[in-house]
Amino acid sequence: MTTKGKRWIRGSLIGLLAWGVWVLPALSAELTEITVERVKNDTNVIIRGGYSSYRAFTLPKPARLVIDFEGTKRGSGLSRLHDVDGPVLSKIRVGEGQNRVRIVLDSSRKDEPFHFNIGEEAGAFRVRCWRPEQSAAASTEAVKSAPAGTGDVAGFPEKALRDVLGLSRQAAAREEDEEGQKVPKYPGDRIDHIDFYQEDLHNVFRLFGEMFGKNFIVDDRVKGTLTLSLKDVPWDLAMDIIADMKALEVVERADILVVKPREDKEEGELVVKSVSDEVLHPARILKRQKEDERKARQLILKAHNLENEGKVEEALRYYEKAYEAWKDNIDLVKKTAYLHYRLERYARSYFFAKEALKINMKDAEAALYAGLSAAQMNRNDEAELFFEASINGKPQLPEAYFNYGLFLEQEGKFTDALHVYRKHEETFGPSLDVSLAVAKVLEAKNRDSEACKRYRNISFSGFPMDEATENMIQQKVNSLCD
Repeated sequence: MTTKGKRWIRGSLIGLLAWGVWVLPALSAELTEITVERVKNDTNVIIRGGYSSYRAFTLPKPARLVIDFEGTKRGSGLSRLHDVDGPVLSKIRVGEGQNRVRIVLDSSRKDEPFHFNIGEEAGAFRVRCWRPEQSAAASTEAVKSAPAGTGDVAGFPEKALRDVLGLSRQAAAREEDEEGQKVPKYPGDRIDHIDFYQEDLHNVFRLFGEMFGKNFIVDDRVKGTLTLSLKDVPWDLAMDIIADMKALEVVERADILVVKPREDKEEGELVVKSVSDEVLHPARILKRQKEDERKARQLILKAHNLENEGKVEEALRYYEKAYEAWKDNIDLVKKTAYLHYRLERYARSYFFAKEALKINMKDAEAALYAGLSAAQMNRNDEAELFFEASINGKPQLPEAYFNYGLFLEQEGKFTDALHVYRKHEETFGPSLDVSLAVAKVLEAKNRDSEACKRYRNISFSGFPMDEATENMIQQKVNSLCD
């Protein structure tokens, strides 16, 4: 594989559809300590002790993160209140129930929730809490000041993308009109962030009832535990997935949701019901769609497990089978494009990336995979078009800016590359790779004094780097700063 190819892959590895949680071994039957660390703009909460399972979820008004630890108790030395008084958290409260400890992290802004990640490190349960720094104004500015596109929308080459994707303006407008008329498949309130580890299914449904004001009756035959981590998804979609995974049936009666094990219908009974052909035809289609999606979910789960075992090629075959049954699942299409790119199958990656863009032309991840694959196949005009779309799409990705800058640099468009790298720094903050890239471009433009200053700044930046990089930077300072 070429050095160029390796650089593309290094800059493009984005985790999509990443399922999983961290497992914390139970050291004892009590929680013993809570400590708080401030690292730049992050607030890290470290919880020590033992438990059997946990669940974490956010609640609004006031905004807070709730973590319930099961199979444990509050240690005698663990205070019930911890004042934090920081930019993310205001305080931490500890409550105790029967064989359970609840820890509540209150947001410093009552009406604004914060972002969080949960993990295990050095035998401790760690919660990283932070707020995104980028404002809406900064996002708008990034779009306006990006390299000029060819489309009608400022900074987004929509017309040219339609041409490359084979979509006419009329077809695109028709799709938008049809999309606007569709009833959302999952219209329920969205889950901001919820995290379970080996939580009893009865407790899961009870929590859903508390969070979304629903009435649940759970059959005693429902057994088992659940581990999941979800962000920004409708609660009814989460219910649908849980029901599929655990072979459950959820039946709504008036305002009550009844959860029971899925049962196969007994053969031998005849049910006669008069249904007109006009009604029956769309009903058959909808039934087929539901069966196809259920089949696709099973294939996705198999593929995910194979991927975790390192069997990427075999996993990819299952992802492609799932795609055939569920072609409008954009996350599935992007995952397939990503894995093809990892395996250096650039034509296949390019195909799937474009299919994802046909679903959502402004998806930044799909545009990035299309740009990377097109660049590897020397389709440079299309690559530049897709890279530009990737930095102006959603969500904003540092990888999109870095790869676009690298592409422009390799094309000899140093001024444009410098512009993109600097927008990367403005949007996401400084990084070693981008700082080195800027210094290299300044050298290529024979702006030695600026390159010298940049290399010197890197040497004092505190970025972690290996010995070879340190030596290279020192050589550059010695040669450019005379």
